[in-house]
Parts: sequence; structure tokens; C-alpha cells
Amino acid sequence: MKSEVFLIRHGETEENRSRIIQGQISSRLSEKGRKQADMIAQHLSGIPIAAIYSSDLLRAADTARIIAEALSMSPIRYDLRLRERAFGIYEGKPLFTLLRALAKAGNNLKTFVPENGEPYQAVLNRTGDFLYDMGKHYAGVTVLAITHHTVIEAAIDIYRKDLFSGTRLDNCDGIVLQLSRNAILDVKEITHNESL
Repeated sequence: MKSEVFLIRHGETEENRSRIIQGQISSRLSEKGRKQADMIAQHLSGIPIAAIYSSDLLRAADTARIIAEALSMSPIRYDLRLRERAFGIYEGKPLFTLLRALAKAGNNLKTFVPENGEPYQAVLNRTGDFLYDMGKHYAGVTVLAITHHTVIEAAIDIYRKDLFSGTRLDNCDGIVLQLSRNAILDVKEITHNESL
């Protein structure tokens, strides 16, 4: 029996707007980010959701709380596997500093390991582990997980078996996965931002 998992990126933060690398630092939703979370809740209101999971990082946790409150659901299950990739010394710095380091090293974001940061392979491993658990424990139902761009991209890469596919998701966009107990059967991208 298939499971359905919505992996949704958190709402916008001021750091997103300013193109600051957040990684695993705490950052709060902007006013637009709170509106995005409200809009997601409206889109999900007719879908029977069995459980809500979230990264414990503040921007994702706040997005999940807004949605859970609108859907009258509790509790939210916080899972460290849904955290954004740790970008080490680049966290809190402008995006161009990381892009400059990538160019200098002749790497791309998936092969580059930031100093004191996390390899992309580690994100792939924890994302795959989370999805395996969802397929195993939530057969036949729908689960919502609020997470971050790199985790969603990792899920797509696992499905496509292509680490260089490249996906661009705006805040509060995401994917819907159809899972069996041990495989991703299908992935569809979803967008919620048309009217914002």
C-alpha cells in the first residue's frame, strides 16, 4: 500500500530575501513567509493528513505551527533529519561568498564540502532514511513534512538517481512523493506562490 508524503519548503525569511546562507542557523519567517504558510494550509485543508513532521529549525517549525493550527492538528513531530544542510563557515554570510568559493575550487554545491559543514551525501542519507520510515510506518495515508530546499532536492535526486539534476524551489513550494515500503514510486513538484 502506497504512502503519500508532501515535502514542503518553509516560508520566506528575511535572510532568504537578502540572499544570506542560513544552513542550520535560526531565522524567523518574514510577513510574506507567514502568509505563504497560511496559503499552504488553505491548499491542504481538504486533504486528510495523518501526521505533520517538521525540521526543528525555527523557520520550518514556525511554518509547521501555522499550518497545524489552521488544520487543527497536533502534535508536530520534529525530526533532525529534515534540517537544512549545514554550511559551516558560510552560514550567516552572503550567498556570493559560497559561490565564489565554489568557482575557486572548481566544484559545484553537491561535491563541495564547506569547512565545518556537511557533505551533500550526508543530506542524501538522512533524507532517504526519513522517507524509508515514512513508507514503512504510514502505508495508505498522507504525511506532511516541512523542511528545507536541500532536503527536497535530495529526495528528487534519490528518485531520479541523478545527483546533478538541479531543482529550484521557492519558499513554500515542494514535492509530493508516492512511496512504497522501500522505494519512491513517483515525485511531482507543487507550487503555491502564484498569487504572492
